[in-house]
Amino acid sequence: MMLVARAHREGPHALERDEQAELGGLVAAIAAAVRAATGCERTYLLSFNESVQHMHLHVVPRHASDATTTSWALADRYRETAAGRSAAIAPLVADEAARAVARHAERALAPFGFAPPAHDVR
Repeated sequence: MMLVARAHREGPHALERDEQAELGGLVAAIAAAVRAATGCERTYLLSFNESVQHMHLHVVPRHASDATTTSWALADRYRETAAGRSAAIAPLVADEAARAVARHAERALAPFGFAPPAHDVR
């Protein structure tokens, strides 16, 4: 799952104070939803902001049974996928995972003004 700043911000250093405060609550809500939807043991937060120089965080599930999701191996996995040397997850699987996370996060994100798109079919 990815969190993207609404306003253009180059990275975490460029967030306004109120955005910094809001980000903590958003990260906690999304991380809890990712854990609930995937059954992972923990989540990692990644913020590269290289190819897209706009503040965004990746909230990634960490499964103890998957060695490619350990700490720095995860960054290697991203590079391998981007280079086409490792297969990305199938789009339909990714869409279903995103919908599952959204279902788990919907109530927690409502205070932040988020709502599922009207066209979202669950």
